[in-house]
Parts: sequence; structure tokens; C-alpha cells
Amino acid sequence: MTDRVKTPLTRRVLYTSLVIFGLLVAVEVGTRVVLSSQVEEATNGPPPIDPETPNLTGDPYLLWKLKPGLRYEMGIVSAINTRGFRGPEWEIPKPDDTKRIIAVGDSSVFGFGVEDEEVFTARMHDALPNTEVINAGIPGYSTFQVINLLEMNALEYAPDLVIIGNLWSDNNFDSFVDKDLLSAYASFETSGSRNLSKLLRSSATYRVLDYKFRVAKKVPEVRKVGWMVGRGEQIGVRRVALNDYASNLDTITKMVHEKGGEVAFLILPNREDISPTTTGPVAWGEYRKVMRDTAERHGTFVINAPELFKESGKSADELFIDEMHPSAYGHELLAGALMEALNERDWADGGPVEISPTGEKIPEYIDAFIEPVEIFEADAPPQPENPPPVDPSQATGSVTVKGELVASNTAAKQIQIDLIRYGHSETNDPQQIAAAVQILGSTRASEPGPFTLQIDKPEGKAFVVVYLDATGDGPSADDQRLDFHSYPIDLSTLEAQGLSVDLDAEKVSKL
Repeated sequence: MTDRVKTPLTRRVLYTSLVIFGLLVAVEVGTRVVLSSQVEEATNGPPPIDPETPNLTGDPYLLWKLKPGLRYEMGIVSAINTRGFRGPEWEIPKPDDTKRIIAVGDSSVFGFGVEDEEVFTARMHDALPNTEVINAGIPGYSTFQVINLLEMNALEYAPDLVIIGNLWSDNNFDSFVDKDLLSAYASFETSGSRNLSKLLRSSATYRVLDYKFRVAKKVPEVRKVGWMVGRGEQIGVRRVALNDYASNLDTITKMVHEKGGEVAFLILPNREDISPTTTGPVAWGEYRKVMRDTAERHGTFVINAPELFKESGKSADELFIDEMHPSAYGHELLAGALMEALNERDWADGGPVEISPTGEKIPEYIDAFIEPVEIFEADAPPQPENPPPVDPSQATGSVTVKGELVASNTAAKQIQIDLIRYGHSETNDPQQIAAAVQILGSTRASEPGPFTLQIDKPEGKAFVVVYLDATGDGPSADDQRLDFHSYPIDLSTLEAQGLSVDLDAEKVSKL
């Protein structure tokens, strides 16, 4: 009797692997054919949520995006292409013997308030030979959104250079934090997890399952944010934390490098640079420093638009259409500076933009405009919900400040105004953390109009926090809190000038 010949283990493993691979291929093909609409939704976000909103649609990967067609705003008509970018359609793949530049950022890069041909990207496109300049700036976009935008479609344009102009949306104190709501298209990290996620996303089956069981759950929140950007209650934190901003700039740079391109940076200006209304540090100063540091690490140039605008000798009214959006002349200055920097590097003839990168690691940054209590929340001692106003009799070197409260539409029974100084604790010691947060003065008003505020130790900078006390029993977790971190107050001149708290304009200033 002859023994049956056994199949070698390696052959059985190979056979099983082939069967599994064949099944996976069949599932993948079936998904692409049968569930094509769901694959499209999982890849590029959902179709328009609200047909009554002509300009923006919600998207769980981007929070919101521009709809193709014509966008009407401030009497300006903007042409939006099929990818949601301002300007004409661009050929894919990139034509031979053509260079491409992509500019990313928010509404200042988009060119809010100026005609299509007046935006700096259009001016560069018209002036640079054999070069296409694509405007991928989207109103309100942060660096987190740009990472997903690049992953989803912008890098398909094969840019030779990406100009990064993200600033205002990242540093803004708003009603949401981007990474808490935003579903990562690949990943916000530069580690192996990002590479694994990118590999998995090449599968339509994975994209559909990921969208169904993870991403789609965030669509209701995205819907709110998409239409209500900046309209909710401020929560006292940035949309993109300072160290996340530094990491994101580096991630964007590495993503561009992976596609064979280079980066440059554009520090955006605002009216405050030309006609300052406050003294001392500004809330966006550290974000500008992070951008300069990133440019230095990668050996590339950075256009310092605030200095550029100052040196122009023009007034703020000539340079801006509002607080921060450059005028047509402002865009002309930006285009000229960018082209001059490219000419200095002989970029049109193949010269590199990135020269002698330092290769240093990203440092840890400290954001002095964020409450340290929030940084070390688990270790911080409990704070009273309703801190009493400072007793003038106990104040040392206290002064009385006259103020004016402007609020035309509030149902609050009482409005509490606190003047707070935020320090920073280098340790997790509860006593040091508590000492880093000082309420310098507090007052309450039952209606808009004049108020007085007794301030203790009037030195340095402070910030206004307002509580809209709905029931009149003192601020609680259910009451709206407005943090005016973007308007630092110089205490040394406050007694003489007085304080205006305008809830309608969401602004604090001297009287």
C-alpha cells in the first residue's frame, strides 16, 4: 500500500494566499462597479448638503469647500473651477515644458474682494513665462484642511512650487478646533501611520468602509461648521494650536517634497501692521515666527508681506479692503515680491528655491495667549465658576477704569466683564498654574452702556473675557463666554483712555 503524497506546506500557503488575494480583488472590483457613487462620496466628500447655499458645501475631509461655478461676493464675481479652485481649469497631467506653482491659504490668498485677474496668483501667471500659477486658496482654510486638500486632489497638478500662505484661520480663536472635527484623508502625522493610511486608501473597499463607520458620523458637525464658520461661541483655544501649526507646515513641506516639488512661504499682512491700534504682542505674532522658522529649516524664502506693505508708503486704506484682505494694489505688491524672490534664485531656468536647509528639528513653542489651566487641566486645582469682583479695598495700586459696553442683541440678564492676565507655568505644579492666571478686575452690568472697572496692579498686558449670564445668577458652564484674546490691552494707559467692549463687533479697544 502506497502512502499518499503530502502537499508541501509552502505550496498550501501559496494556494491559500492566491485564493484570498483573488477574493479581495473580486470584492475591490465589485465595490468600484456596484458602489461607484459611494466610492466617489468616500473619496471626495458628500454631494452638496444645502442647495440653498450657492457657494459652500460641507465636507467631512475639508469641513467645507467651494462649489464649482460663479461665486458672487461684495459685487465681485469669482470663477470657481470643477476642483473648487479659483480660476480656469488646469490640465492633468501637466503639459510638457511647463512649470506649475500652487498657492494655498485662506481668503487672503483666494483674493477676497478683488477681481479674478487682480489676485497675485493671476498676476504671476500672466508675467512668468511657461508657468501656470494655480490659486488653491479657500476662504477660512487652515493648515489641517490644506493637508487634506493636497492629499485629495491639489497635488495631482504636479506643482514644482507650493506657496504656503496659511495664517489667519490657524491662529484664530473660534468656536471649534479643526482636528476635533476634521476626518483625516490620510493622516495628520508624518510617521508610518500616515504611510499605512495612504496605502489603505488606495483601496475603494477600505474608503467606503472607513467613510461609513468613521467619517460619516462627523457629517452633522461638519454641516454646522460649514455654514456657521466663526459664528459660534468662542471657546478660548485656537483652531490650530501653535505646535500643531508648526507640525502642519512641516507635513505640507514633506508632502510636496514627496512629489518632487519645493515650497516657499508667504506671511500675510493686516491693517494692524500699517495702522496699529494696540501696543505689545499680537495674537498672531508667534504664528508668523513659526512660519519664518520653518522656512529657515528648509532653506527656502519667505515673503514678509507686513514689511513689504509698510515699505510701500501707502496707507492702510490703499492696501486693504477691510481689516486683513489685501486690495488690488496689495495683491500687485505680493506678486512683485514673489516673482523677485524667484528671479533671485533663477527659478525659471532651473535654479532651486530651497537652498542649504538646516535640517533642524521642530522646536517646542509656547503660546502665551492660551490659558495654562487648559494646558494642564488634569492637574489644575478647581476654579470657582463665579469668581467675585476684586475688592477695591484689598487691591494694591488699583485704579478705576471707565468703560462702555456695546450690545444691541443679547438676552442675558447680566453681563460680567473680567480683565485677566494669562501667564505660563513651566511645570505641572498646581500652585504655579493657579498663580499664572490672574483676574485683575471684574464688573457686572445689567444692560449696555457705561461701566466702571476696578483694576488691581495695572501693569503689562491683559485680556477681556465676557460672560453672558442668562439667568443672572453668575456665570456657569451653560452661559456663553467670549474670549477677546486677539485684543490685548495695555494696562499702563487704560486708566486715562478707558475701555470699549463691543459685543456686536466682537472687539475690544480703547475709548
